[in-house]
Amino acid sequence: RERLGIPHLTNPTPFYHETAAENEWARSVRARHNGPVVALHVDSEEVRRSWPPEKYIELLNMAAEKQPEPTFWVFDFNERIKTWKDHPNVVDFSKTTVRQMASLIKQANVYVGPDSGPMHVAAAVGTKSVIIFGPIPHQARVQHYPTHVPIQSLHLECCPCWYRACPFDLKCLKDARADDIFNQYTRLL
Repeated sequence: RERLGIPHLTNPTPFYHETAAENEWARSVRARHNGPVVALHVDSEEVRRSWPPEKYIELLNMAAEKQPEPTFWVFDFNERIKTWKDHPNVVDFSKTTVRQMASLIKQANVYVGPDSGPMHVAAAVGTKSVIIFGPIPHQARVQHYPTHVPIQSLHLECCPCWYRACPFDLKCLKDARADDIFNQYTRLL
């Protein structure tokens, strides 16, 4: 490693530098929302890492019923769910830039989402997180992120399988339960 010029990292957590203007903007957004804020990213570019859209709706409905105080800042860049405006506790930030998203995640109390780029952003800005995993072992992605709590359904003998062809239609990912995610992020609030 050293001969290649690759230093040993003493801290493997990603680092993100936010500008003063970005911080000020995100803090002004945060000031408009009393109570806890949950940043919710709902999609990975890879279907094998994306929790089904109906599960996110189930999570929001559960939150509205059991604990309506949190506001959910939603990042749905691929527009998987068209009904965000139907949920009173949701603010859709899907049109933000990546840097704006990072600043908002930093202002949130908790981040919830799949194994995706924004998961790493949440680690870089130090936001407590609940990460939804399917066929990829969570240890490979978040073992160095002390702020991250993985949710993974490991009841199938094939799981985790990485990217092998799935004979079970990604049951491991689809079986991740909304109430487990709700309970985890509630503990972190």
